Parts: sequence; structure tokens; C-alpha cells
Amino acid sequence: MLHDFVLVATAEHSPADYLQLLHHPNAIHVHDDVLHYIGDSLTWIPSLNPATGKHGHGLNFYGPTAVLVDGAAVAARVFKAWAGVFKLGPSDLVLTGSWTMVEGDPSAGAYERFRSSRDDLVTAFENIAVWCDLVEGSAGARFLMHLGI
Repeated sequence: MLHDFVLVATAEHSPADYLQLLHHPNAIHVHDDVLHYIGDSLTWIPSLNPATGKHGHGLNFYGPTAVLVDGAAVAARVFKAWAGVFKLGPSDLVLTGSWTMVEGDPSAGAYERFRSSRDDLVTAFENIAVWCDLVEGSAGARFLMHLGI
């Protein structure tokens, strides 16, 4: 379950054209588990939901989100910060996910664990941050499109 991030020129597409950006060849892919892991910090990013036309904060995990000039600086800092944190970890990151319960036994359960390549994740986050920097300096000529699962 992957989320896609795409740098888009507004001369080519508007945020409302998000369906045309599905499976874009230049997309950066980030696994859903990783975005949930950093999810609290993603809610700080000013964003636009192009499916509803509403401005808000955070990424739409199950649909499109556009990060425009007003949210690009925050998004760049969030992704750079997480890249820096993950750089400190081992090459094979083992991260803690959601608590899962055993059906019928509310006292039984465990946290999910998931693995990610440190270097792949750091590269993805650093590249997303670079794209956010480009959006911030574009005077509205670019935006970052996030396409949730």
C-alpha cells in the first residue's frame, strides 16, 4: 500500500487533475505504514483536498492532497527532519506500528512491527523535501501532489 508524491507544474495540471497523476512515472513512493508512523507531524502541513476543494491541514491518506506554496515550507521541514532522524538508524529499520487486538479476546494483542530500508526511506524523504522547497520558491508555478492509497 503505497502513497505517491509528484511534483507538478501548474501550467500542465491543476490540483483538480489529480486522477491524471495516478501511477505517474516520476512519483516518489512511500509505504502507508511509514506515513502512519510519522502521521502526527503530517497534520501540521497546510494543504488542499482537491477532491472537495477544502483547505485544511495534513495529508488525505485515502485520496488526493495538494501541498501548495503556503504549506511547502512546513512540509519540507517535516520531511527533512524525519530524514535526519531515520539517518541515525540501522540500515534495516524496524518500526512500531498500530496496536492490533485478537478478535474475541480484548486482553490479547500486540503492536505491529514493520521493516523499511533506511537508505530508501531517507532518499525518498529528502527528495520530497527538495520538491517542497521548489514549490515554496515557485510563486505558485508548482505544487506537490500526494495521492493516498
